Amino acid sequence: MEDSNINVPPENLAKRKTNSSTNTHDLKTTNIQINVLESINKKLEVLCLLLQEIKDLKVSLEFTHQQIDNLQRDNAELHSTLASVSLEVDLLKKENNFLKEPVLDIQNRSIWDNLIFTGIPKNAPDKPEALVRNCMVYTLKIPTDSVNNSGFTGFTGSDPEEETVPVLSSLTLNSSSRKCL
Repeated sequence: MEDSNINVPPENLAKRKTNSSTNTHDLKTTNIQINVLESINKKLEVLCLLLQEIKDLKVSLEFTHQQIDNLQRDNAELHSTLASVSLEVDLLKKENNFLKEPVLDIQNRSIWDNLIFTGIPKNAPDKPEALVRNCMVYTLKIPTDSVNNSGFTGFTGSDPEEETVPVLSSLTLNSSSRKCL
């Protein structure tokens, strides 16, 4: 191998050695700088990914806040509706309680005008309803227009084994007729 320093003057040899070590030192520095730049680039890539994820999270968070606002508005509307419906229910309960007594009175009054005849034979020559009607008109002297034909219920509630049936008759009586009975 040929020595590259043979023809070089000694003063230049020292310079060359210095240049050679400087070149090696520069090469090491350059490699370090490249490594640092590559590391910085990798970190920048990670930061860019993080930035995109943060942007996506921001969009998602804004959507979620909008949904929360909508739900809160809907909830407020439902509370308002519930309050008005509760008020209506309370009013209806009061009205129901107020009307309950008159309805019971009307039911009781309608029962007062009912007569139940028992012991009527099933196989009577006339229909049991006609027999009761004739009894009411001719025997009890109740005016014909006071006997309500629609009130006859016939065999309702009768035992099929029995030979007799109960008959319910509803009357339409004015106060003077009621006093007579």
